[in-house]
Amino acid sequence: MKLKLELSRRAAWIIFAILVLLLVAGTTMPNELKAEIEGRMWRKLPWSALAHYTLFMLLGMCPVYGNGRAAALRTIGVAVMLAVITETLQSVVPGRHPQMKDMAIDIAGTATALFLRRVLPPVRISS
Repeated sequence: MKLKLELSRRAAWIIFAILVLLLVAGTTMPNELKAEIEGRMWRKLPWSALAHYTLFMLLGMCPVYGNGRAAALRTIGVAVMLAVITETLQSVVPGRHPQMKDMAIDIAGTATALFLRRVLPPVRISS
């Protein structure tokens, strides 16, 4: 039995937009608020890094890019663009600073998504 996953075009783009909004909201959060939120969680986990990794992985898994080699290139292009934008935004947020390490985490999340897209059944977009 072959599993078929399908989303409407509208639902796929809504999911993509929500993930981008969550990414921008987290990126532009002032450092004091970020530290307070992370302080309430288990301190031994790097919550910010995990959030970035997870968001970039989910963004990379969105079916809005299509399928095949061109989709992988679009996924990488969007991920690099979003990584640069989010790190640039951090330079204007009080107490936040852009870091290459964060961009590496973003790209690692995207790489995981590309791997998962190869091994899992594709999510198709219906018209």
